[in-house]
Amino acid sequence: MTDRLDLTPYPVKPLKLYAIVLLLSFGAEFVVMSLLPYILPIGSSVVFEAIIDSCLLTLLLAPALWFWMIRPIQQLAQSRMLFLRRSMFAQESERQRLRQELHDGIGQSITSVLLHLRAMEESPQSAEIRSELSEVRKTGADILVELRRLVSGLHPAVLDTLGLSQAIEKLVRDMQPSSKAIISTAFKGMDTISFERNYATTVYRIVQEGLANAIKHANAAHIRVELSNDQQELHVRVQDDGIGMALSRALPTASGNGLISIRERVMSVGGQVEVLSSEKGTTVHAVLPARTEDVSS
Repeated sequence: MTDRLDLTPYPVKPLKLYAIVLLLSFGAEFVVMSLLPYILPIGSSVVFEAIIDSCLLTLLLAPALWFWMIRPIQQLAQSRMLFLRRSMFAQESERQRLRQELHDGIGQSITSVLLHLRAMEESPQSAEIRSELSEVRKTGADILVELRRLVSGLHPAVLDTLGLSQAIEKLVRDMQPSSKAIISTAFKGMDTISFERNYATTVYRIVQEGLANAIKHANAAHIRVELSNDQQELHVRVQDDGIGMALSRALPTASGNGLISIRERVMSVGGQVEVLSSEKGTTVHAVLPARTEDVSS
């Protein structure tokens, strides 16, 4: 049995809207019942009266419901999507700034220290001092490797040099050593289009979160990443053959397995995402508009 969870949230419906619906329903029905004796011919059947009643009630309620409910909900959803988009773009911009500062500042300083330590090792010193210098240099080298790993995680600079498809290929290669599963990729229609930078970053992060979630929770033998572009929509799938998950319990604690982050990133570009899970595995499927406007400026 497949468990399905739609991660695209519905807009919040305040109590005020509920009260408005009740009042509108009462008022409309009152008006309809007041008009029926003047509209219906004498001797009309119960079915005919019910049809006329329903038609009049619908005509009266439709404009009011649109004005008081549908339009505010649409505006709320649009505002929320715009807020999420700007928040995501601001977050990526800050990550990029931190990455640059760490790379150009601390990273260069550590590199300079390592070069100085190597020079001291090669100068005439006692064996004990050279050994201590070597240990210090190895520790510094480990720190530099960790710093570069953190810097790489802050902002996917590979998107600027490789493009989206190759950047995801590199992401898979980098994450493969930390996974017992075999990770594969498949791309369709990705070579004929160049995605806007912030949009590409969002797609990259969705795949990154989906892979991390599968590696951590799925206990899978195979994980597959698929990107398919048909010029109108971009389909992103991260599928595994693991043990699945109880989606009714996954969403409330989704901050620990990446589902909330994926949902917010998908919403920020006006897309939809759902998770399918069964005893045969889990699939995260996001559908995004293929082209989006850059609102970060």
